[in-house]
Amino acid sequence: MDFHYEFHSRLAGRIRDVRCELYGDAGVSTLADDLGLPSRTWRNYESGVILPATVLLRFIATTGADPRWLLTGQGARYMRRTSARFRRPEGTPHRAGGP
Repeated sequence: MDFHYEFHSRLAGRIRDVRCELYGDAGVSTLADDLGLPSRTWRNYESGVILPATVLLRFIATTGADPRWLLTGQGARYMRRTSARFRRPEGTPHRAGGP
């Protein structure tokens, strides 16, 4: 398997995991709105289309996802100092209007 394809596929899986945990299974539209993107564009990123750096940075700022974990899958999924702000109890999807 091509290294770049495998990397983007794994990154896509990790951003999808964060979205599902924080926004719920049906939260694509809400996250896309929070990031200022069309829903279809976000779905493409979750399917492995390369994320522009600016979108990835907005995703990190919005969700509190740890950049190291997004890159490697190692360590904590969320940044420790901000995780309480971003994480929601299981089954409580994100609502428009912010945390």
